[in-house]
Amino acid sequence: MRGAMKEYRGALKTEPGYADECLFHIGAIYASAKYPERDFHKSLDAFQRVVREHPRSSYRPESERASGLVREILSRERKLKDLRKKNSLLEKKIEQIKDVDLDVVEKRKKLLQEQ
Repeated sequence: MRGAMKEYRGALKTEPGYADECLFHIGAIYASAKYPERDFHKSLDAFQRVVREHPRSSYRPESERASGLVREILSRERKLKDLRKKNSLLEKKIEQIKDVDLDVVEKRKKLLQEQ
């Protein structure tokens, strides 16, 4: 995939008549799970450039659909990140509650022993 990315980037600079096609494929490669430098922001940018810079392109409809999908992925990644943060905070609070609970149990034992 790195080779294909290099080719499309090169063609984007040297073959302006194929810019829409190159941008579309660059966006698809950046979104691919098989691409080691996967980057949804760069993918979205490439798809949006097709839509913005090549409004009559045959790649426009698919780029619009792909943009929507990538936006949804980015939105879900943000939500997942937020949920992981909340989960981590809740796990810490649970540990704090366990510590308080253990302290209460120890104090009860001491009180019972003193009686």
